[in-house]
Amino acid sequence: MSSIEDKVCEKIKGRAEVGKAKYGVTMERTDLNTLEWLTHLQEELMDAAVYVERLMGDMKKCYERDDELLNEFQKMSARADGLRDILSILEDRHDIDMSQFENYFASE
Repeated sequence: MSSIEDKVCEKIKGRAEVGKAKYGVTMERTDLNTLEWLTHLQEELMDAAVYVERLMGDMKKCYERDDELLNEFQKMSARADGLRDILSILEDRHDIDMSQFENYFASE
């Protein structure tokens, strides 16, 4: 097995210990019928669906924030381009050495 499967096995063992301590039984219990086992499974899967919905909402917020940040970056980049154009015009009109600004724009 890989280290990943080893970790999963360790987690399963830990969950079994928690279950034994909490409920006083193991998965070898015989007091439940098949329908009751399926009901437990269904409840666990419904919980999982709730967790997935929550995490999907979190991811959606992250993607929306990424889009907002990208839009802001694009606006700032356009402003920087505009400033470069203005500086170029000033340099041409007033014979100004704009090399002092090159490092500033190169660091973007």
